[in-house]
Amino acid sequence: MAKPRSSIFRFQGTIEDVTHVKSKRYGDHTRARKNSKTPFVMTEALAESKARLQECNGYARPVFQAMRAYGYHGGLWSDLVSRLFAELKAGRPMSFRCWKDLDCNLPHKLGDLFKWGYDFSATRGQNELRVQILLKKHPFYEDHLLRTGYQVRVVCLFLAEGDATVHKQVAMGPLTTYDGSLEPVELSIPLSATCATYLVMLGITPHTRNHGPTRIMSDTGIKVVAVG
Repeated sequence: MAKPRSSIFRFQGTIEDVTHVKSKRYGDHTRARKNSKTPFVMTEALAESKARLQECNGYARPVFQAMRAYGYHGGLWSDLVSRLFAELKAGRPMSFRCWKDLDCNLPHKLGDLFKWGYDFSATRGQNELRVQILLKKHPFYEDHLLRTGYQVRVVCLFLAEGDATVHKQVAMGPLTTYDGSLEPVELSIPLSATCATYLVMLGITPHTRNHGPTRIMSDTGIKVVAVG
């Protein structure tokens, strides 16, 4: 920390570990000489933490690349890695399970879009995942874009046994108009017979007049709603 120096002391330079400075911004002050601190030493604990972080980065990277195509916020990468890091630190193995209920787009949360709630279920069969969604009301919006309807969108990411590659399956519900009745949306997502773990993200694809499926920023809320 810099300290003011006496007005009668006019030396500017370094004596041992103290540097005397005359600065237009901070005035006359003294501070520690550069590179006078104790050299950094990589302790065993720091080395373990570094290795753990690198492992988390490698695991999260393909998942992040898949998620960001559908809407994400600037802190999503940190959220993914920090949850994995906490699992490893607690002695648990890394898996998709730690990302359950993760909002992938904090500025536009799925809860803001599905303001009145929804029912969701996912049942795994031998080679498929059967998903059912029922919205309590149509998605909420407060702008004046000419929406004609929307499709419920489900994105499934999964890993096969012995495979570090993230595989992706996308399923879309039927086009639902905002003045139409709400019906359960039932979707079937094919999975590899060797699928080891999966996560399901829920969102919508809005439709506008004369343009069909359209990306609208306020409708990009997407959330991890199931893991297995």
